Amino acid sequence: MKTEPERRVHVRRYRVAAATLGVSAMMALAAAGGWWLRGALDDDEIPRDQIAVSVDRPIIVQTEANDDLASTPNVIGLRVDQARQVLVDAGFAAEQIVEQATPAGGESGIAIGQDPAPRTPRPEVVTLFVSEVTATPDLVGSTLDDARAALQQLGVRVTVERRYDPAVREGAILATAPPAGEALPAEVQVTVSSAPSAVFTAALRETERDGCSNRTVSLGDVSYSFGIQCSASPDGALVEYALTDGVTTFEATIGPSIQNDAVPITFEIQADGVTVFAATLGLGDVQDVAVPVLGAQRLRIVMTRPETEDRVTATALLGDPRLLGSRGAIDTLENETGR
Repeated sequence: MKTEPERRVHVRRYRVAAATLGVSAMMALAAAGGWWLRGALDDDEIPRDQIAVSVDRPIIVQTEANDDLASTPNVIGLRVDQARQVLVDAGFAAEQIVEQATPAGGESGIAIGQDPAPRTPRPEVVTLFVSEVTATPDLVGSTLDDARAALQQLGVRVTVERRYDPAVREGAILATAPPAGEALPAEVQVTVSSAPSAVFTAALRETERDGCSNRTVSLGDVSYSFGIQCSASPDGALVEYALTDGVTTFEATIGPSIQNDAVPITFEIQADGVTVFAATLGLGDVQDVAVPVLGAQRLRIVMTRPETEDRVTATALLGDPRLLGSRGAIDTLENETGR
């Protein structure tokens, strides 16, 4: 019969043996499970994102922010000192940054361009095109397209104002603000010669009329819907109109009616009482006229024939007489004297 101490030792030995057997069984099961899993999955089917890798160097995860480190920053519009600092912060050495003075409108010392372009692969050298003050070019007489191209090449914004000038072809530059030779700002206004506005005199009230009426007339082979017919006399038939500032030209086609007797008719156009045009036309004669009236307040058209002993027919015709000027002037004229 075993004593009490001998029984305790015996129990401990059984517990140790059981624990050892348990651990051995677990290891055997793990090994078997791994062998089975390896056989069940091919190498290509093992989930790669569950494989842990250990390396002895830092790993950089490439993100969009890291992409910026490999490209050229955008510094256009910055002052040159600020542009340089941005490039240095991006890893460029001072000697890798080159400045090139470039004439441009507006403030000087601004990076108005760069080579290579922003967000392109990092170069060895970055060239900054730095604005320097230049003079406003002389653009008067050039076309609007040419003027706009010249100013935009200098980085200047262009605004356009239009004004009618009978002495300048349509579309030509009349003036710039500032004028040529002054420092070129960031924005320039160009004034362009525009097409004239016009109004037929038939749409206006006469201030005086004697022996004349508005109607369709024919001169040569042309019919004019807004014409004037006058009975010329030795004392003269006439029509007169009020003008406004900005009205520049009176235009019409004139001549005697073909139904007249062989009597010449003298056409006289007056601006504020001063004769600015006169012509004597015979039967079958037709003439286009364009008479400057800028600054005048009154336009008078007088038609006379010579004194004769016999009664004669002498009808003077004006084909589509009209007044030309700026849009504002013609609008005012119609508002003030329109029928």
